Amino acid sequence: MKKLFYICCLFTVCLLHSCDKEEFGQTLISPKSLKDYKYVFQITSAESNMTTRAFSNKSDWQINDEIYFFIEGDKNEVCRITYKGEGEWILNEIKTMAPFANKQGKLVAVYSPNIVYTDVLVKDDVLFTEDGTLLVEGDVLFTEDGTYKKEDDVICITLNMNKRPLNRIIIEGVDDGTSIESFTTPYALTSLNPIIWSTMINGVPYEYDNSSRTAVYYGMIDSYDDATTIIRLRDKDGCIYERTYNKTPILGESIIINGPLSFQSDLWEKKVLVDDITLNANTLNLSIGDTYSLQASLKNPNATNTNLIWSSSNPNVATVNENGVITAIQRGNATIIVGAEDGSVEVSCNVIVANVEDFIDIGYNLRSMSNGGGIQISFSLPIKNDYIKDIKIVNGLRFGSNSVAVISSLSKFEASLGKNEIAPQEVSNCMVNLNFSGYFSFKTGSWAGNQNYLEIDFMVEGKIYTIRKYLPWNLD
Repeated sequence: MKKLFYICCLFTVCLLHSCDKEEFGQTLISPKSLKDYKYVFQITSAESNMTTRAFSNKSDWQINDEIYFFIEGDKNEVCRITYKGEGEWILNEIKTMAPFANKQGKLVAVYSPNIVYTDVLVKDDVLFTEDGTLLVEGDVLFTEDGTYKKEDDVICITLNMNKRPLNRIIIEGVDDGTSIESFTTPYALTSLNPIIWSTMINGVPYEYDNSSRTAVYYGMIDSYDDATTIIRLRDKDGCIYERTYNKTPILGESIIINGPLSFQSDLWEKKVLVDDITLNANTLNLSIGDTYSLQASLKNPNATNTNLIWSSSNPNVATVNENGVITAIQRGNATIIVGAEDGSVEVSCNVIVANVEDFIDIGYNLRSMSNGGGIQISFSLPIKNDYIKDIKIVNGLRFGSNSVAVISSLSKFEASLGKNEIAPQEVSNCMVNLNFSGYFSFKTGSWAGNQNYLEIDFMVEGKIYTIRKYLPWNLD
């Protein structure tokens, strides 16, 4: 049975009952300096249910063992604790601006033992082996289910380091912001990049950190039947760097490999990815028979492979060819998808195929209404063109009603347009005044037997369409 260790820094161990796991809320509290807190640690390394083990199946903590934990899984909120023996752990390094900001929360943690170097050569202050890699040994343990809980000025930390195995990949010679792309799930803990720690080489301290262009990754990396592993990196500019590592890493193994900015840069193949695509439209309203040229702009036009792959989710509604030209076939919805052949990005455009009239939106805003000897109503109709082509209002506007009394008492109808020609996504405001000689009661709403409406004619490329706009009121 694995040992269970407790440490109480400046506080009695009897408070450990307050560290029990429970549903974690997100009640925010005011952060304070970490030095003002007292700590209770509950650190275990219970047996994992995984059958594959690392170099050593760790069953006990040794003096100077170190664990890094990340508050809420945030790589910028990191703390380091060290085992001092006889169940005592201490918090001896912090890199956080808002320590333990919540009343209680989650911790992600990794145990990384001191590096053991084998067959080390030094050239220009760079460590490597004869095949260009540096092998290191050590059992990597981790947890994604750590917890913390605050009780006044006490922080209870619970870590069960029971998960194995992971590879620790140390890349010497990379830019800041470089990520590793060759991890497989489920242990690609990207929040753990990078970790800073020191070790001794021939009695001289040696530190791995970003200032030396070093990145540290934890996860499982791809390997192939021919015992060749592909190390694939991606920098912040969308460039991919690949090289082979002629050894199948044992799960739990740590390796150091010289990166694309090291003296072995020639071993890396560089590919500039498309990385992002911007379309000239993200939504299109088309009528049957319409065509539209969807244009794609690449974030990196000098990418190694600029080929694009076009496809339609519903070719019965809309098709697309290899040049991005869309053709509307029948009413319905379709998604046009364009992806980079290099696999770096995929974007889409939603296509709606309907009648042209369906894309002309007419609103209604009541301006005034008076009722004396006869009723007077003034309102505006904002007419918006959601179609892909210009429309032109023609033949004037017409008022109609299902009520003979309303039609016979109409004494004045005025309609003036802000502009007759409306470009795509533009709005034209139409002002309408109606005078009726008869007295009516005015009610808002619509009734099937007594509806009032305006008819609007508009033209697109020589063809005239008619829209009937029912007005949201009734005259009795």
